[in-house]
Amino acid sequence: MPKSSRTLIAALALLLSIAFAISPFFVPSFAGFDPNQFPIPQDNPPAQPAGYAFSVWGLIYLWLIVGLGYGLLRAPRDAQWHDMRVPLCLSLAVGTTWLAVAVMSPVWAAVLIWIMLVTALLALFLSPVEDPLWAAAPVGLYAGWLSAASCVSLALLAAGYGYLDGQ
Repeated sequence: MPKSSRTLIAALALLLSIAFAISPFFVPSFAGFDPNQFPIPQDNPPAQPAGYAFSVWGLIYLWLIVGLGYGLLRAPRDAQWHDMRVPLCLSLAVGTTWLAVAVMSPVWAAVLIWIMLVTALLALFLSPVEDPLWAAAPVGLYAGWLSAASCVSLALLAAGYGYLDGQ
């Protein structure tokens, strides 16, 4: 891949991280899945993160933006950074739409969050060795949240569709 394309991907990664961070402002009504979005309403779901756990998103958004900004300024053409950025761009692009989809369909939200997780994990495994604070750490935190959220989504779907008892 031409090195100029790497710079474009670096800029795209930063722009997608910003879009991902501001996406909640476009879907302010989402506060978790509506219990009635499931055939078996989930008033007390078997798996649900505590409300305070969502406060980590400020750190995730900020660290991704700062880390990808650092990478754009310091390593715009670096091959290792580029290898990480490609799957991360896919994850962030899907993540930018996640809240809007989640308002409409927990099933499609689960599909999207698994796509986000797989691509974030790939980005983490491909992250540059030299800059862990600006690459692997923010991507790892993001992937860590997604690993928990993707499993919660499966538990919610299983309970909501009668495959898992809420007890």
